[in-house]
Amino acid sequence: MSFLTDAYNEIVTRPVTNIIQIFENITHDTGLAFVLISILVNVIMWPIYKKMYIDGQKTRYLTPELTRIQEKYKAKPQEMLKMRGEFLKKHNIQNGRSFLAMLLQIPFLLAIFHVVQLASSRSEVTGIYPFISADGLGHFSGQFLGLNVASRSTDYTWGFILPLSVGILSYLQGMYIYKWAKKPNLPEPEKVKKANADPNAPDFADQLQKSMQVQMIYVIPFIYIFFNYSVTIGLNAYLITGTLIGTLRQIYLNRHYVTHAHELLKEIIQDDPYLKKQMRILNGEKTIEVAATEIEQAAKSGIVKKTTKSTAKKPLAKKKSTKKAKK
Repeated sequence: MSFLTDAYNEIVTRPVTNIIQIFENITHDTGLAFVLISILVNVIMWPIYKKMYIDGQKTRYLTPELTRIQEKYKAKPQEMLKMRGEFLKKHNIQNGRSFLAMLLQIPFLLAIFHVVQLASSRSEVTGIYPFISADGLGHFSGQFLGLNVASRSTDYTWGFILPLSVGILSYLQGMYIYKWAKKPNLPEPEKVKKANADPNAPDFADQLQKSMQVQMIYVIPFIYIFFNYSVTIGLNAYLITGTLIGTLRQIYLNRHYVTHAHELLKEIIQDDPYLKKQMRILNGEKTIEVAATEIEQAAKSGIVKKTTKSTAKKPLAKKKSTKKAKK
């Protein structure tokens, strides 16, 4: 067990601590070093967050197909979950990306916790690379804009401002995603008509959407406030920065793809091996650019497509008719 701990510290904790020391040397403020670490983490994980956004838009486009699965197997919950999982896998929609994003932040959080602990006990931080610190020791001010990074929000009468800021930012992010943001103009497939269903009954997809909306807008901000109120000022600095960047990232991605819907369609097709196969891209019959244009034109003309099966058959029918004409 000691070997694993030493290996983890050498491979993960030590490099991250050295990065914090570099930022400390630049800012001479430990809290600001944590802010820069948070920015660095978000830059590194930009491709993952972008994929998560595209997955969300792809799921929105494929919602009717998911509803069909739910309707077909509603009497068999286990079978429904299995078929839903297979459908998402077929379209390369990976729900695990959000878990991966959280997992990748753990080493940075642990390193920050390590530095905060040592700063609070005034212990020496060892393991700093010689090219960063000549004596191999870390030199941290232990301050964030004049505040002790090891202190907690409860140590100050105005300490509620930091955790409240995280909660407000999280609330604004949820409101933007579900209320304020204009959705990219993707073609909307037909809604599934449920057999023997009450027309006034709430739709499953709508219920799921509303449930997620309530959690994002109200529940998660409250959890953030409660959690951040109990952690140190240094960790608050890291989390506030991450939440602010997350909100700005969501605004940027949404505004970009609202004005570049064609680009979003191309990325959805590029990321989806099943759609590539359906639209005859894999065998070189057409490019992603042409496929995206076809989807857009079909949407504008009011033609509804079910995962493009109908479009895949038309060229084949034409080839057969031309052969008959030659005979």
